[in-house]
Amino acid sequence: MGTLKRVWQLLNTDIRELGTVGNYTVTGAEVSKAGLELAIAFGLSASPLVAAGLSFVGLGGKGLNLLRSKTKEEPSLEQWVATAFPLAYLESFDALVRKNYWLEQHMGAGVSGKEVGQQIEQLWELQLNEELAREAFAYFPESLLGQALNQKLAGYLEQAGLEQDTILLVTGWVAWGTKAVVESLLEYEPEAMGKRLGLLIAAAKERARVGKYGNIESYLTERISPYPSNRQLQEQWKVLGEESIRIPDIYVPLKAQLVDANGKVDEEAKPVDLESWAKEQLIDPEQNSQVMFIQGGPGRGKSVFCRMFANWVLEHLHPLWTPILI
Repeated sequence: MGTLKRVWQLLNTDIRELGTVGNYTVTGAEVSKAGLELAIAFGLSASPLVAAGLSFVGLGGKGLNLLRSKTKEEPSLEQWVATAFPLAYLESFDALVRKNYWLEQHMGAGVSGKEVGQQIEQLWELQLNEELAREAFAYFPESLLGQALNQKLAGYLEQAGLEQDTILLVTGWVAWGTKAVVESLLEYEPEAMGKRLGLLIAAAKERARVGKYGNIESYLTERISPYPSNRQLQEQWKVLGEESIRIPDIYVPLKAQLVDANGKVDEEAKPVDLESWAKEQLIDPEQNSQVMFIQGGPGRGKSVFCRMFANWVLEHLHPLWTPILI
C-alpha cells in the first residue's frame, strides 16, 4: 500500500517531458487550455505559455514509460493504476473539452491554480492498495479513485463558473471516457503485465456495457451516429442503397421561414439557414426552456435534417446535450 503522492513525486516533471520520453509515439490535437490548467494543478509543472504543439493523446503511456525509466523496474499493479488512471483521466477530460463546442467556449478562462492545487494535494494522500487498484478496473466511475478524481475536477469546474448540473455531466462522462483510454494502453505493455491487465479489463466489460453510460453510448452509436454496427441501421444513411453514397455526402442545408407568436409566417423576416438557426438556439442559455418546432410539407427534408442535426449534437455538444431520435 502507498499513497498516490509517492508515485506522482516521480512524475513531478515538466509536462513537456511526457511528450518525449520512451518510444511512445502517439500524436494528436493540441491540448486545450482547460486540460493544461488541470494538468498543472495535478502537479505536472508547466506554463500555459508552452501549450502550443503539446498533445495529451497517449499521456498515460508516456507517464508509464517515465515511471519505468526512473525506477528501472516494472511497476506493481498499484503503481500502474496510480500512474495510468489519473493521466488517462486528464486525457479524457481534455478530449471532451476539445470536441464539445460549448465547453470549448466556456472553459480555460484562467482558474486559480493555487486553490485547485490545494484540493489536488488532498487527493494525493489517498492510500491505494491492490484491492482499490482492482476496483478501478472493475468500474472506474464508481471506484474510490474515480470518485476522488471526479471530486477534484468538480472543484476546478466550479471555479470555472459551470453550474452544478453541468459539472455532474462532465465529471461523469470524463470518468467513463477514462476506461477507453486505459484500455488503449495495453498494446504498449510488456507481455506479462499486458496479460494481467487484460484479464482485469475483460472481467469488467459486461458491467460497463449494461451500466448507464454503456447503454447511452450504445444508443448513440447505433441510433444517432452515421456508423452503426447493425447493417439494417446502416441502410438509413445510404442513398438508394449505394455503399459509396451516404446522406452527409449529398445533404443540402435547408432554408426556413420563421413564424410569429401566433404561428403565422413572418413575411418581413428573411429566410434563415435552418441548421445554423437551430444551433444558435441550442447553445443560447436563454433558450434552454424553449421547444423548437419545425413544420414543412411531405418530402421537404424534415426527417433528414433531424438525423443530421442529431449527429451534429452528438459530435459537438454531447454530453451537455444528448440527442434522441423518435
